[in-house]
Amino acid sequence: MREPDTRPGSGWLLSLSVVDAGLAALAIWGGISLIVGAPGFRLPVEWLAPVGLDSWVLPGVTLIVLIGGAMGSAAVAGWRNTPHAPAVSLAAAVVLLGWLTVQLVVIGPRTPVQAATATLDLLVIVLAYGAAMHRRAW
Repeated sequence: MREPDTRPGSGWLLSLSVVDAGLAALAIWGGISLIVGAPGFRLPVEWLAPVGLDSWVLPGVTLIVLIGGAMGSAAVAGWRNTPHAPAVSLAAAVVLLGWLTVQLVVIGPRTPVQAATATLDLLVIVLAYGAAMHRRAW
């Protein structure tokens, strides 16, 4: 059986880490923007009626902690070249998919960022698979 590739900087893992880090940064930026009501993030609170919220603060905090945390952890695992970095990224992608699913159920398809985020999530899944197959680390 072939040994796992533990060389730092393999193309798959590097690309995966960059996308994970980008998604983490966007989640943190988006969460803060929701909390403070930044221009472009002043969304109608009526969209939150199905869950009984009257502000975007809790969704903003949740975005930072849940998505920013998951994707940030995945990025760190990739940068540190841990053996299970692809699996950590895949788990973060599943968390993001759950976030998007809840979002679509609660507010529906409302903004282009939802489709862009889903596309980036699919990219994470593809890169995680490629990195895992390259490293045979699953």
